Amino acid sequence: MLLISEFSRLGRNVDEVLKNVMLCKERGLNVYFQKESLSIFDGQGKEHPFLTIFIAILGTVAQMERDNIKFRLDSGREMYKRSGGKLGRKTGYRKSKEQKLEQYAGVIKLLKKGYPVRNIAKIEGVGISTVMRLKREFIKAEDKTY
Repeated sequence: MLLISEFSRLGRNVDEVLKNVMLCKERGLNVYFQKESLSIFDGQGKEHPFLTIFIAILGTVAQMERDNIKFRLDSGREMYKRSGGKLGRKTGYRKSKEQKLEQYAGVIKLLKKGYPVRNIAKIEGVGISTVMRLKREFIKAEDKTY
């Protein structure tokens, strides 16, 4: 038996949900939908008589709910932009190569010496992803120079 919190977890629209339920049904896999308190097969292994109808109705409701959420988010963004708001990252967010070289000189020095990424992150007090990004940007694998 497969436990799923609700129908909408099986797909983005009614067709996907129905397709996935039918796939489980064909393979004899019983699926229990927790929110709806419904499963594909009953205790005797027989298919629930109203399963397809329930899925179609509840799947359609879930799809409408997603569409409404998307509409509200989009209209809110549009209203924000009309009133002068700006979306995305702030101008000048990205640092130039020179700024990175200055700010992360210690990280780059340790990378050139061949220190492990995790050790560099710990020593310099920066995140591992920062060290990895600097390594990709400044250190060539062959000669470890920039």
